Amino acid sequence: MELVDVRRDRREKEAFHPEDLRGQVDAVVDLQGPNLNSLDVDLTARGHLWIDGEDEDIALQVKPFIAELKGPLSSGEGSFSLVHLPFSLLALVAPVPPALQGSLGINGSYRLGEGGPLLTTELVLEEASVGQESIELDRGQVLLANETLQLDLALRAEGADEPLTVIGQVPLTPDRSLDIRVESHGDGLQFLAGFSKDVVAWNQGNTDLRLLIGGSLLAPEANGFIVINDGEFVVRDQIISKIKSSILFDFDRLEVREFKGRIGRSGTIEASGALKLFRNGPEDVPLAITVEKARINVPTADLALAADLRVSGALVSPNFQGNLQLSEGSITPNQALLSRSKTGNANTARKA
Repeated sequence: MELVDVRRDRREKEAFHPEDLRGQVDAVVDLQGPNLNSLDVDLTARGHLWIDGEDEDIALQVKPFIAELKGPLSSGEGSFSLVHLPFSLLALVAPVPPALQGSLGINGSYRLGEGGPLLTTELVLEEASVGQESIELDRGQVLLANETLQLDLALRAEGADEPLTVIGQVPLTPDRSLDIRVESHGDGLQFLAGFSKDVVAWNQGNTDLRLLIGGSLLAPEANGFIVINDGEFVVRDQIISKIKSSILFDFDRLEVREFKGRIGRSGTIEASGALKLFRNGPEDVPLAITVEKARINVPTADLALAADLRVSGALVSPNFQGNLQLSEGSITPNQALLSRSKTGNANTARKA
């Protein structure tokens, strides 16, 4: 494989390429003070950001971002704001799922001097969505003090009755203790299906989620449960209905007490057992998944499916073993895949 091919493959796997970032910023800065150690700043900046594409530039936002900072640089209290910051730009400092679209706004105040810096902010979502699901923040409070982020967040999908709340503390040093409570009820989690790039649609069902996250950033632990009643999903035009599940989180493992549902008209799926969350390890009763009498009918396949699987390892890196049976049907390869295969074979033949 040539170097240009390696680079292209790497770039296609990355959600954001910092070397392609371009921008134009206009700023007005006013500095006042008796000396360099006692300066007050009054800053207003605005600008546009875009990606340098191969064929044409790609704008990261419609509205220009606007940043303001007013207050001391060394000791005292001040205020700041930043609006129209696209989520795609945040990929410079954190992994951002491609399904998360829109912009972020921040308003807050700060204090410098004795006792360490104190930062109080209020987050605002601007035309934000996860896939096709529009989302907004009922609460977006973030406090930075003593090298710890204190969170009080409530995220709600458009039209949903219930939010997803995140309350607690996240230390900036990885060896200190986490203390986060995540909770949601009713329809508060349905927007999460948008992270599947619209492969999965959540049609109905009520959930109850209560999760306490402890441990540390290096070794997190989770305690709590998630219960789903009368759930219905559509996965690539395949309906999975009558879902009922009860899953416990027990420190570094999850235990599926019950999971059952119907696939199409006559198929069934059931699961039970335990699986580690983050680090591979054995379980006395490993997670087992059984599928019977299922009929898969999607644009690329129409066939019967049966499975008897055992899942080991960890949730973040599972290993599957068992039997998977496909019968009584056909699989039609994607035309684009066939075209790429023919092109690749032709290129190989020319090089030979």
